[in-house]
Amino acid sequence: LPTDGHGIGDMDSNRSSGSPTSNLSALIQHQMEYYFSRDNLQNDSYLLSQMDGDQYVLIQTVAGFNQIKKLTTDINLIVEAIKDSPCLQIDNTGTKVRANVKRSVIILREIPESTSIEEVKNLFISDRCPNFATCEFAYNDSWYVSFDSEMDAHQAYRHLREEVKEFLGKPIYAWIKGKSLQKNMAILNLDRKDPFLDAFKDNEGIGSSQEGFVHIRIQQRNGRKTVTTVQGIGDEYDKKKIVKVCKKEFACNGTVVDHPEYGEVIQLQGDQRNNVFEFLEKTGIAKKEQLKVHGF
Repeated sequence: LPTDGHGIGDMDSNRSSGSPTSNLSALIQHQMEYYFSRDNLQNDSYLLSQMDGDQYVLIQTVAGFNQIKKLTTDINLIVEAIKDSPCLQIDNTGTKVRANVKRSVIILREIPESTSIEEVKNLFISDRCPNFATCEFAYNDSWYVSFDSEMDAHQAYRHLREEVKEFLGKPIYAWIKGKSLQKNMAILNLDRKDPFLDAFKDNEGIGSSQEGFVHIRIQQRNGRKTVTTVQGIGDEYDKKKIVKVCKKEFACNGTVVDHPEYGEVIQLQGDQRNNVFEFLEKTGIAKKEQLKVHGF
């Protein structure tokens, strides 16, 4: 287990041995919410490594963290504290926990930074589109447009898909994103299924590679070392199994990292762009026209 040095501190000093259960429950809840906060998850590689495909972590795993053990070893008390938190969600089995994220941010991609903010705002000006809360440029030709609720974000997304369709003569690339690590990417296409229905179906979420592009990039590391990254493979595929095959086929090291915006990203040692392109096409994971190979 990790040293757990990233916790909010030794909370034993904040309570006495005679603290009522309600106080103890609040402390547990506070610590658990910290673990699954965006700020912590951006740096907590161990906790990320314990997440399953739906971003759940076994409660028993988190119960073993030092800061929680200092508070209690009663798993039932921990579960009850989690249930009372609006920031956390327990799975149907009652054994796993994750951040409770509402997807209320629309991310627009491939809209240059030079675009005026008024042009971006105008995409959402319609009687059928809810008012947005904020609109701002993020980075890498990406814009964040936030809404007050998940329902408003979905309605605005539908507005983009069904009415706006294009920006500057090109299809709009967008996805709905939560304020944590949730991600659901989509390319707006009139012929595709309704993304709001698909998003709640197993293995058919709008992050599927069959509905978007798979980006194969190369990054320069220290000295002459390079790393190939693969982003955009659908959630229906087990990225770790893909890495296992690639490591054997290409005789290289590799891993899967959880990016706060792009989700699970494959990393392979060296320049494996051509190998990955051929592998993904040959196995049917993605079609040739979906594969985008980038240079430095």
